[in-house]
This record gives sequence, structure tokens and C-alpha cells, in this order.
Amino acid sequence: MKIKVHDIPQEGLTYHVEYGGEILQDITQVQEPIAVNIKIERARRTVRVKGDIKARLLLNCSRCLEDFAWSLADEFDFLLMLPPSEKSYPEIELSPEDMDISFFDGETVDVAQIAAEQIFLQMPIKPLCHEECKGLCPHCGVNLNLVSCDCRAEATSSPFEALRDIKLKDRS
Repeated sequence: MKIKVHDIPQEGLTYHVEYGGEILQDITQVQEPIAVNIKIERARRTVRVKGDIKARLLLNCSRCLEDFAWSLADEFDFLLMLPPSEKSYPEIELSPEDMDISFFDGETVDVAQIAAEQIFLQMPIKPLCHEECKGLCPHCGVNLNLVSCDCRAEATSSPFEALRDIKLKDRS
């Protein structure tokens, strides 16, 4: 859903939108529709976007490789600004408030893109089905959460072990 900036009245617009997995570009599966409540207010050169998002996705555990349900319920509040002109600006240090600013083309606000960005920002970098996940056995590959394997931990050999047999010749 794209909203034209010049169509936003002074009091702002409020929407409730639901999306499927298409906004996530098939990166992950959506178990329930992604619910977005959004309020958009226009000022002179900025657009303020506030709202909340709820989603339930199917993620893949990075330890045991099993799929698990992950829920998201988050609020967002940021400003959309026109990008700076082509003039060169000196480098400045950003404050925490500057992190709540994004740039847009000045003509449209894409609600689907905002929803997808909010989900991607909240998704865990290393998804885990649970904190105590034991993962897979490095030798036989069984899921250690379901069964215990009988593999013996082999002593890892050092790549320098071959040097142990080399003797230095006397240089006398």
C-alpha cells in the first residue's frame, strides 16, 4: 500500500493493514497475517510514521535446523525526510535521536516496505528454537534435543602434529 504525501490531511491518516508473506520476499514463512496499525502525519518537509506491528513467522533454528514459531509485537515511531541535496556536508556524529530518521522520495510512503523493515530489524540474527537448544552432533548429525548419540568425542589432531616427527639435523 502506497500513500501519496499530498493526500495526507493535516490531522493525518490512520490505517489498519494486513499482509501475507509477499512483503518479506519469501525469506521466511508467515504463519498468521502481519497486522500493521499505522498513523501518518505530514509536516513541511517530513512525514511522521507511528504504529505497531504484530507477526508470527516460521524461523529456522541456527543450532538444530528445526523450524519454530517466532512472534513479534513491536511499536515504531520515526520520521521520513527528504534526502539532503547534492551539496557536500561535513561529517557529523549522529545522536540517538538521529537514528529515528529515514529518507524517502518525498512523494509516497510505502506501508508494506515500512512493515517489512520493522520485521527485519527485529528478527534475531541467530534464531534459536530455545536458549537450551543442544544443536546437532558434529559427528553423526543427529538432533541432540531429540536423542542422545553414542559418538565418542574424537581428539582433534593439530595440523602441527606432523612436525613432531621431524628432527632437526645437527649443523655442526
